[in-house]
Amino acid sequence: MSEPVVLGIESTCDETAAAVVRGRRLLSNVVASSMDEHARYGGVIPEIASRAHAEAFVPVVSKALADADMTIGDVDAIAVSAGPGLAGCLAVGVSGAVFVSSALRQSQEAQETLSIPAKATDPDQDTKTPQQTPASTQTSPATPQGGTQSGTQGGTQSQPQTGSSTAIAESVTVAPVSGTVIGDYAMEALAYNATTQDWRVHNGVDLAAAEGETVMAARDGTVTAVYEDEAYGTTVVIQHDDGYTTHYCNLAEGPAVSAGQTVAAGDAIGIVGRTAVLELGEDSHLHFAVFLDGAPVDPNEFL
Repeated sequence: MSEPVVLGIESTCDETAAAVVRGRRLLSNVVASSMDEHARYGGVIPEIASRAHAEAFVPVVSKALADADMTIGDVDAIAVSAGPGLAGCLAVGVSGAVFVSSALRQSQEAQETLSIPAKATDPDQDTKTPQQTPASTQTSPATPQGGTQSGTQGGTQSQPQTGSSTAIAESVTVAPVSGTVIGDYAMEALAYNATTQDWRVHNGVDLAAAEGETVMAARDGTVTAVYEDEAYGTTVVIQHDDGYTTHYCNLAEGPAVSAGQTVAAGDAIGIVGRTAVLELGEDSHLHFAVFLDGAPVDPNEFL
């Protein structure tokens, strides 16, 4: 008799975890943490943790199965943490486990639908298998109300003149820097982070750019915030008339714009820096994120 295969699920606090075990042998273990989202508050916020579990559940379980070279149909039993823990977080894990369990009793077609592995994309095509997957629910860097100008420029880099326009026509979208994508958008999959050496979602794209290169506004709009983000460093946020906001992160300190300032597509808003601690392991780049009505969207479709 073959040893049973068990899928374990855990969601008691700020980490979503899934592991596959055959008998006493661990075949895979994937962990996604929302710690970065709680850091700015000094503790775990239950509602934020619950939403993070809901977003991370499918990618984490899918990757655990993929790492074990299995599908839902190969699982004999499911184990899930039912307490102690935060009520909302436990509810997500238990509900998810019930959902997966029901698939085991359904048709082969239903099993195949649930067992499609999450694609793990690595910009460097790193083939190593991660043991953990922290910070799976990165969202927009925190935007303080009425954002204010951050810091002064360090080093010997020189900032471009404030709002220097390149006379681009209205409604035109321009690339904020000249480089290509070296870190792609990944909100429904897990991307490898070379800095933290784990797998996590990525709410924007990383565009190759030399440190000190001028960063331009992608579209006409109004600067709503300029601030220091704990993960993404010096950040400028621009609100556009069509419901979009664009976030320009990993800038050098002391951007060329301030909150409340109107900019046109192609205006210089700052220069590329090295302030994003979450992405220090990457080559020099601009982290560029786009949100539509508050939800992240693929910047590749915006540009």
